Amino acid sequence: MVKRKSKADSSRAQRPRERTAASFAPAAPVTASVPAVPSAPAIAWVCLWTLILAQFLVVAAMTAYTYSLDDIKVPIFHIAGPGLMLAALAAILWGGAPWPGRWVGRGLLAFGAAVLLSTLASHYRWIGWEQLLLLWSAAGFCMAALVAGAWRRTASVFVKFLVLQLLFTNLVGVFCFDFFGNPDHYSGVAWLYRALYANAPPSDPLASLVRIVFRDLPVTRSPAVYNLLWTFFNADSGMLSTILNRDFYAGFCILYLPFAVSMVLAPDSEKHPRAWQMIGLLTAFLTVVCVFYCQSKGEWIFVVISMALYAAGFMRVGRLRHLRLQHLAAFLAGLAVFLATVAWMKSPSLVVQLKSLNYSFGSRGIIWNGALGIFKAFPLLGGGPGTFRVYFPAYRRPDYFEHEISNLTLSAHNYFLNLLCETGALGLACHLVFAGAILLLGLRWMLRHRDERLRLELLTVLTGLVAMYGSNLSSPNACWVIGATQLWTVLGFGAGLLRQAEGWPAGRPPASSRAAFWPGRVLPSFFLVIGVPLLFLSGRYGVRYYESALQYADGRRYMDDENAKSTEDKIAELKLSAGFFAKAIAINSGNLSAYYKLGSVYQTLSTYIRRQAEDAAAAHDAQTAGLKTATADDYLAQALDTYNALARLAPDYAEIHYNYGIIYNDLANMRLRQADALDPKTRGAETEALRQEAARDNQLALDHLDRMLKMSRKADVASLAGSQYLVMGLIPQARDVYRDASRRYPDNDELTRQYDITAADAGDWPGVAEALERLWRRHPADDAMLTQLIEVASRYRLDAVLMRVLDRLEQINPVSPMLWQARLRLDARLGRDREALRDAQRYRKLGGRDAADLWLGAEAARRLGETAPARELYQQVTAGDAASTYAAEARRRLASGAQ
Repeated sequence: MVKRKSKADSSRAQRPRERTAASFAPAAPVTASVPAVPSAPAIAWVCLWTLILAQFLVVAAMTAYTYSLDDIKVPIFHIAGPGLMLAALAAILWGGAPWPGRWVGRGLLAFGAAVLLSTLASHYRWIGWEQLLLLWSAAGFCMAALVAGAWRRTASVFVKFLVLQLLFTNLVGVFCFDFFGNPDHYSGVAWLYRALYANAPPSDPLASLVRIVFRDLPVTRSPAVYNLLWTFFNADSGMLSTILNRDFYAGFCILYLPFAVSMVLAPDSEKHPRAWQMIGLLTAFLTVVCVFYCQSKGEWIFVVISMALYAAGFMRVGRLRHLRLQHLAAFLAGLAVFLATVAWMKSPSLVVQLKSLNYSFGSRGIIWNGALGIFKAFPLLGGGPGTFRVYFPAYRRPDYFEHEISNLTLSAHNYFLNLLCETGALGLACHLVFAGAILLLGLRWMLRHRDERLRLELLTVLTGLVAMYGSNLSSPNACWVIGATQLWTVLGFGAGLLRQAEGWPAGRPPASSRAAFWPGRVLPSFFLVIGVPLLFLSGRYGVRYYESALQYADGRRYMDDENAKSTEDKIAELKLSAGFFAKAIAINSGNLSAYYKLGSVYQTLSTYIRRQAEDAAAAHDAQTAGLKTATADDYLAQALDTYNALARLAPDYAEIHYNYGIIYNDLANMRLRQADALDPKTRGAETEALRQEAARDNQLALDHLDRMLKMSRKADVASLAGSQYLVMGLIPQARDVYRDASRRYPDNDELTRQYDITAADAGDWPGVAEALERLWRRHPADDAMLTQLIEVASRYRLDAVLMRVLDRLEQINPVSPMLWQARLRLDARLGRDREALRDAQRYRKLGGRDAADLWLGAEAARRLGETAPARELYQQVTAGDAASTYAAEARRRLASGAQ
């Protein structure tokens, strides 16, 4: 008998297998509830839309009027950040937003204090002030994002903006990238460039206006649109987008990828949720594509890690109503199939990238060890914010350049090591407290809060931060404006979500309480007061930075122009270049690269004009030669003044020591020329003074080059240092420099020849043999060099060298008489009669006629008792020079043997 089901049983059986948010809540949830205030005040909305505008401008803005397209991001960041800080503080004071939570707020304040202390203790305090302005601007984005995250509605709008912004950058990246890697450029930007500018670049119709606005810019400049398209057209082999760096762009993508995934799984929109779901799906798809084609290995690793954490967290706390497991499984399966397909299609390049992991870690290891060296020198407060770039050359390995490390390395390529070496253990600890509070408290509320939407937003922020911080283990992303903007924005958004989870605004204590008065009134008021002058200072710095970058770009353009057809044209362009660099320095005295370039331009001008003076002297035009020489000397003095100014700002700036070596050597030569030009009748104390100054300049050149040699083993550094040792008459030291350099660069013939010459001058014949052997192995057809090598090795009894050379020669040319002649002499001297007889017979058969060598073979045969070979060799000796001692003795031996 079948039992009938009740209505209740039937309804339970037909109920879909969905679980509500309450069913996923833990048994003992925190008592905080969903925010009681449903709508944010107007000031919070103003702060939100200002943040959205600033974020978009920093991400999207580019300029073709500077040497780097992203220089415009710096002034936008430094103007918008302090402005956002003032807006956020005003919102806090007017009750439109909370102060950061206890641990988050204290960590942020402590980190700011640590950076300030590190700046005050730093030798490079001026760099620290710039970094403090950067931190203040980043904190402005952080506080504005906190306001956005503290309200349910503003948080929802901001998440949508972040997804749309990510979609925009992905579309730009895909449009500007050549997926086929074809030299004909099959990218969208290449098509647009050809469509608009198929012929010559057009003239700029706004040139006059640009000249008025930006002051003193050349009117011959091409239009900005043309410059942008031309730049992207020539860079379409890399996935850059508007971030303009593939590593930074990949970090940007993996930070916001969880937001796009959340939009797919649970679009928080009352209107058109399916449309937002499709936007999230497209954004997530393009983000994965762009991250893959960025070919940044660190981001490949952490996109997988962050998505795995996201999936685990979502399965734990993120199941929402109206979301079926089938949808999630279909999404994950489709994503896996797509990734597998792309990976299979790009497997060759993927394998190459993965195989280069060891090389990447090797180069990073050099930089990281340098950062640790700086930390050991300044353990508590670090060397000072932003000082890695000036301290690193003294702590890096001298062979750094062999690992694709730049001469001017600006950061430690690890955010935490960067903080450690620049702000010390104190700064790193404070930042870890600040960021760790957001991560740990976010994890706590993600697991325990009642609001399912807030749990999902916290999961999104946490996995994005894990990806961003993970990518910054091998990338300097967060040290630059674009990365700092995104990292600090998401940190602030996470802090706002925490305040929302803690019950803001419904759960806030009464305004009269002391706990609310201190962080809610005093601190915001204090920072609001100091924020006004900081807005002016930061904005002024940003504008000056950009104006200096404009001048610097034009200086580089004229400095690097290869279209000059004559020396006069090149001199004219170098003078223009010098003017632009000088203006760049006048606008921004911290533009270190402008100092370095200006000094180089002055040096080059001195060289060109001195050549003109020599030509005039050869043409017997003494007056022109004198004027040109005086001008060249003046430019040389200006170059020295420029490097001295750079050395006062950054005495550890490595590359100036190389140029100092050139400058002081040129100055020494100038003083010697001046001494020689004095009237012989009046020579005396003045001549001696000039010669002493020349000797001092040569010693200074040597000191700088010696210091540079310890920081860099480049071939040109060794060559210049060796020549300076020779100028000073220090032959053994010059020999040592050339020896080490020639061993490091065995293909550099010039260094090896210098080693040969200096070793001979120092009486180092093994060194001479080493240099000659290296040269001969590179040029085996050079018989003169081979003869010299064998002669040196034989005369100074370098048997190991000689045997090695002869073995190699036998492989190359076994019928060379020189080979068997040298073997005969070596074996005879070593008493190896059997080998000497063999060598003599081969030598004779190959046409050898030297009586002394044949005599050695005959004597070896006589001692061995080989009568017939001895007689043949004695007869060959007598057939040579009849008057020689060997011929007379050979006839005597033959006569004795005949009797």
